[in-house]
Amino acid sequence: MHGDDLLGSPEISKDLCARWSRLHSYFLTIPIATWLEQSHLWLELTGPPIPTKNRRQWRGYIGDEDSREVDQLDSYQCPTNTLLERLSRTQQQLFTLETDFDKQLAASKSDAIKQLAYGLSHEINNPLANISARAQQLQRDEPDPTRSASLQRISDQVYRAHEMIADLMFYANPPSKEQQDTDLGMIAEETVSKYQDEASRRSIEINIKIKPDQLLTDSGEPPTFPQNNQPAQQLFAVVDPGMIREAIGALIRNAIEAISDEGKIQISIHRTESSLIIEVADSGPGLSEQARKNAFDPYFSGREAGRGLGLGLCRVSRIAELHGGTAEVIGSIVGCIARITLPR
Repeated sequence: MHGDDLLGSPEISKDLCARWSRLHSYFLTIPIATWLEQSHLWLELTGPPIPTKNRRQWRGYIGDEDSREVDQLDSYQCPTNTLLERLSRTQQQLFTLETDFDKQLAASKSDAIKQLAYGLSHEINNPLANISARAQQLQRDEPDPTRSASLQRISDQVYRAHEMIADLMFYANPPSKEQQDTDLGMIAEETVSKYQDEASRRSIEINIKIKPDQLLTDSGEPPTFPQNNQPAQQLFAVVDPGMIREAIGALIRNAIEAISDEGKIQISIHRTESSLIIEVADSGPGLSEQARKNAFDPYFSGREAGRGLGLGLCRVSRIAELHGGTAEVIGSIVGCIARITLPR
């Protein structure tokens, strides 16, 4: 028995043994062919009720040959838990196969993205650079404000396409981390300032909430400060500051695009006993469960309720992985919460 089996084992009481005995006697009185359909009675003795939908699928987990073999036995030749053991083994095999398949699929995706990114960088960046240079040249000599604005939009879209390719390149072949003791509060403030003008134009309010590490005096007690002389909101962590800045920036940009006009963005950074949590919450339209699940997948392109998922989010996921952490999108009453969890 494994350790987790022992932890999950029910307490063997006299009452439980008595119920097992009665159930065993009952199964000796019914045809073996019906054992599988009623095997949920054994599981429900020590666990929650088994959904009917799951019970209907059990017959398919046992092959036809196994089923015929069991049907040919009488009640005294076949132990009561034979079908449960086979069912458990089959489910474990299916879980193992699914896990291995997911790992192989993720590896194949990564290889495909790497090849695609390298191809795009050479084949598309050059014409994009020519388009951008030509648009900027025409804009300098264009007296008509309307035409000048159109040329500026061309340059902006070229830069956006270049950023998408850069995100793919980063995901496929990221640089090495350069970790150092970093003030995450300062990183958040610097990143917000970069997007403040755009947020203000769209009437979007951005707030930062940092829960600093608690300071202690020599006696081990929290220090006291005068009301107007509070310590700075600082939280230090050993990370790559450039990467964390890019991750927070990508989440802010995604939140601004989701809200579009008039809303709020809340950036929160704090520690738990085992993790460092960076969250960016927005008041946008939110995402479906499927979109949240695939938000950081570069192959998934979801645009629902006015909300798009850009390739920048795959960079966020990659940065979290490089730091030994995870990235996820969580549903909220209003909008979404994008969370980066890093080991403390």
